[in-house]
Amino acid sequence: MKFRFVVLGSALLSGCGSIATPQRVAGGTSSTGNSLAVRVVDANGSPAVGDSVLVRPDSLVPSIASTRAVKTDAEGMARFTDLADGSWVVEARGDSTGRILRLGLAGEEAPFLDLKMGTYGTLSGTVVLPDGDVPGTAFLRGTGQTAKTGDSGTFEFHRVSPGEQIAVALPNPDGSLGVATWEPGEVKPGAKLVLPARVPILPRNEAWRLVWTDEFEGFDRVTWGFDTGDGCPELCAWGNGSLQSFDSSHVLLRDGALVLRAERTSEGWRSGSVQSRGRREFQEGRFEFRARFPSVPGAWALISLQGDSTAGPVWPDGGAIDVAGLWGHRPEALMGIAHLGDSSGESLHPGTELVDSAGWADRWVEFAVEWSPAGIVWIADDRVFHRIAGGRPFDHPFYLSLRLGVGGDGNVAPDSLQEPFEMLVDRVRIFRRP
Repeated sequence: MKFRFVVLGSALLSGCGSIATPQRVAGGTSSTGNSLAVRVVDANGSPAVGDSVLVRPDSLVPSIASTRAVKTDAEGMARFTDLADGSWVVEARGDSTGRILRLGLAGEEAPFLDLKMGTYGTLSGTVVLPDGDVPGTAFLRGTGQTAKTGDSGTFEFHRVSPGEQIAVALPNPDGSLGVATWEPGEVKPGAKLVLPARVPILPRNEAWRLVWTDEFEGFDRVTWGFDTGDGCPELCAWGNGSLQSFDSSHVLLRDGALVLRAERTSEGWRSGSVQSRGRREFQEGRFEFRARFPSVPGAWALISLQGDSTAGPVWPDGGAIDVAGLWGHRPEALMGIAHLGDSSGESLHPGTELVDSAGWADRWVEFAVEWSPAGIVWIADDRVFHRIAGGRPFDHPFYLSLRLGVGGDGNVAPDSLQEPFEMLVDRVRIFRRP
C-alpha cells in the first residue's frame, strides 16, 4: 500500500504557519543520518514537560530496537539524530493526551516540528470473515499497539493518539486468511473513530502457477468465438432486455488490447461479444482480467465465467460467475454476482457492489476471482468485495465471456445522440495451485 507522508491536525512547522499536507518533512543531516527536533505543547500552547516522544519506522510492528524514545525537556523539546532516510511515525504521549504524525525523512534541511497534544481517543473496526468466528489481531501501524479481534471480527483500540492512524488486521497470524488494511483515518481528540467493515485481501503469491494467458497481440480463433445477433429465437434480447445485436465486426484489436465497440446504426445498436464456449473451458483457479470499462449511460460491460457449456445445463442451473459488471450510468458501483438455480427451480443471484467514489470506469482495473471447492472470492485491484461458498453448480468447467451490452433490465437506455463507446481488455490470465 502507498502511504502519503502528512502532518495532520495541530502539527505545525515552526516559522511556516499551519501546513496541512506536506509531502516530505525532513530535519537537518548529520554525518550518519537525519536529525529532527520536536517541540510538544499542551492544549493551551504551553510546553509539555516530561512527555515521551517516540520515533518509529512506519512499519506494521516496529521493533523495540528500532524505536527511539526521548523525554521532553523544560521547553517541551525532544531531539533525535542519525535517523535514516525513509518513512517514520512520530508520536508524543502523556498521561491522558497524545499526538501522532507520519513523515518522510529525505536528507533535506527543514525546521523542527510543533506537536499540539489532544485527549486520547478510541478506534474500532470489523473484519468480515466467511465463517465469522476466527479471532485474530489488529494493529495500529507504526505505533506498537495491538488489539484482539472478537469472534465477530470486531476490535477496539483505547488511548489512541489524535492524528492520522492506519489500522491493519490479520485474521490469522500466518496470513492464510488475508490482510485487511484501512485507508488512513484521523482520530479527533477525545473522539471515537469507527472504521467501515473490511474483507481481508488474500493477494496472489508464488503458490499460483500460470496455466494460460491471452495478451491480445493477435486474435486467438482457437480460443475465442463470436456471439452474433440478438439471441432470438432461443433467448431474445439475450435474456436481459438488452438493446444490442452482436456483430463480429464490432470486435477489434488495438495496441495490444481487445476492443468491443458499441455503435448505433440504421438498424439499431450493434456491439461486440466473445466467448470460449466449447473451445477453452476451465474449472477452478485464479482468473485475472485487466480491463477498461466505459462510463457512458446505457453501457453494460461484463466479464464473466459461464457454466452452460454445450454438454451441460442451461443458465442459470449450470452456474455463472459475473467477475465484474458495470453500468455506465453508475461507474462508482462495481457488481460481482453469482448465478445458480436451487432445488425448487428458483433462480438465485447472490451478489454485491463495491462502491468507490473514484469510479471503476475510464481507467485500467485488474478484476479477478479465486475459485476453489471451498468457495469463490471476488477481487478488484486487490480489494476483496464478495464471497460465496463452493459446491454445486460450481463443480464443472466454465468458459470465458467478454461482452459489451447496451441497455437492459435495471440499466438505462443510451441517449438518442450517444456516440460509439468501447470496452477494452488487454490481458486474461489464469492461474492454478500446483
